[in-house]
Amino acid sequence: MADVEGTLYRELSKKYRCTPEEIVNSENIFVLGEKQEPMLELLCINGKLVVKAGEELLPWCKEKYKDVDGAWFTDFGYLRSLDNKLQGIGHYIADIHHYYIPGKDVVIPKDSYELKWFNKEEILSFKDDERFDEAFAFNEETPDVLAVAAVENGEILGMAGASMDYKNLWQIGINVIPEAQGKGIGTYLVTHLKNELLNRGVVPFYGTMGSHARSQRIAVKAGFMPTWTATYSERK
Repeated sequence: MADVEGTLYRELSKKYRCTPEEIVNSENIFVLGEKQEPMLELLCINGKLVVKAGEELLPWCKEKYKDVDGAWFTDFGYLRSLDNKLQGIGHYIADIHHYYIPGKDVVIPKDSYELKWFNKEEILSFKDDERFDEAFAFNEETPDVLAVAAVENGEILGMAGASMDYKNLWQIGINVIPEAQGKGIGTYLVTHLKNELLNRGVVPFYGTMGSHARSQRIAVKAGFMPTWTATYSERK
């Protein structure tokens, strides 16, 4: 079984070039980003900020956010100020996502639907299938590596996929076809995929938007708990 929190902190610390201990402690962290990276990558985790920023932005962030409580950072006042600063140097806030990691075991019905599993190579057959645009990203940097489908009478009702966003931290995405929504299929698939990844020693995580209540409910029902928020910038 995977070490959930330990793996999370180790993988995030590699991306943000700090130590796991620095992510766990209470002090905000400020790291200089590299030229090929986004001008800003920012985590709100454990009530603190982890900020990786380019040299044009980092001193401003240090001055502005040294003592800011990360739990309140997505207040629009902070975001407006940050976006205004980014806009002034040719960038903008591109995305804010909420992320979840496994927090508890949940009991799911047995054999509610036929399950069909797909490996990395088999997933490629769905590349042009718009029904599963959330389950799969088809991104070379974060390859889709494992998927599971709920099948009834030979038809796929939904699909959950895992992408290797980090070596030992894989993101789960889910799609349920419109005709099958409201039957618990999303929770059913996400739970099965979560359990399979944990059994393989990999930590699954689940990402969604703050306004996507249906997706958030799937995460919670599948045994995930909210853990961090991340935002990044793009060039205008």
